[in-house]
Amino acid sequence: MYLTREEEKILAGEYGPEAELAMKILVSIGEVFNAERLVPIASAHLSGISYDNIRDEGLQFIKMITKNSHFKVNTTVNPVAFDMTSPDPRLCDQKMLEKQSEIVSILLKAGAGESFTCTPYLIGNSPASGCHVAWGESSAVTFLNSVLGAKSNREGGPSALAAAIIGKTPLYGLHLIEERKASVRITLEIVPRETSHYSLLGYTVGVLLRKGIPYVEFSKTPCLSELKAFCAGLAAASNISMSIIKGVTPPGTYRENPLMERVHIEENDLENALQKFSESERNIDFVFLGCPHYSLDEIMYLAELTEGRKALVEVMVSTSRYIYRKALKLGIIDILEKRGVKIIRDTCAIVAPLKRMDIRSVATDSAKAAHYLRLKHGMRVRLMSVREIATEFFR
Repeated sequence: MYLTREEEKILAGEYGPEAELAMKILVSIGEVFNAERLVPIASAHLSGISYDNIRDEGLQFIKMITKNSHFKVNTTVNPVAFDMTSPDPRLCDQKMLEKQSEIVSILLKAGAGESFTCTPYLIGNSPASGCHVAWGESSAVTFLNSVLGAKSNREGGPSALAAAIIGKTPLYGLHLIEERKASVRITLEIVPRETSHYSLLGYTVGVLLRKGIPYVEFSKTPCLSELKAFCAGLAAASNISMSIIKGVTPPGTYRENPLMERVHIEENDLENALQKFSESERNIDFVFLGCPHYSLDEIMYLAELTEGRKALVEVMVSTSRYIYRKALKLGIIDILEKRGVKIIRDTCAIVAPLKRMDIRSVATDSAKAAHYLRLKHGMRVRLMSVREIATEFFR
């Protein structure tokens, strides 16, 4: 792989051991994937920073690689293990509090923003079409490539950290226009009606394809929340990090492919997928919304649906600090809390240690959340629309 003179000096350790380690990571990845060179990035998004996931080994790696380093680009970070503004004692013992706080302190000192969200594109890290970036978090990467038209592979925690330190990433995969070509045309025999339907549809496409780039044409242009849900479901079920959505994906950010094979998605395909997330028809003891983190519109919609009602079970909604402040200013947080809805920041049910809460059955509007709540936490799940949740779990 070609390196500039400066990059060679970094690799040789002339800029310090931390930059040397970061460059070694990037060069190793580049050589594995036959990258021609490194390319400058506009931003980075770091995943894998919840202490519940990475434990002491991950903490030590972050500490080591960021010592004496400062991120070269705008860098946001993924959710952590608990709401740091208002820690829930059911999720956060003293050790968890100290370790997670240490991870956060290290990243902020290195120049990361106080973001802690899986939707960085909703809080200002929204790269222009055609920009190269280095993002972790599967749903965010898929949204970035599919909707914004920026370019990123699905980075792991170490590679995204290394890219943030160096300000570059290897030029391969979805950074190359020739790799951004649809492999399958998805023909829809259904019209999604709710955000949860887009989530389930994305998940269904992911299960059927597993890899490649699907070309999708909806009967109407989805709104931001629907696109967010579709991309999250698609990424959760597969290794797919990009779809081409007619009328959405910016022209010039992908290659046309007239020779695509066709895959039909019918109502019963979604019904079959839904069966996987219909394990708990009764005795739901927890409702989780906000995967990916809820937008302001989604929080406002929940307030509209639950007007004059109170929650019958514990209801938790995840969002970013940025969206939380907007909703608080509008009075929506107070309204929902009086109805028994807990709005949390900085975290979500996937990266939080929910097993501490003795939750057995969860209702959610997100196929991604349902997938990981089963996989990571071993919970019974029920996928529903937020309208159905408001009807069944509020009185």
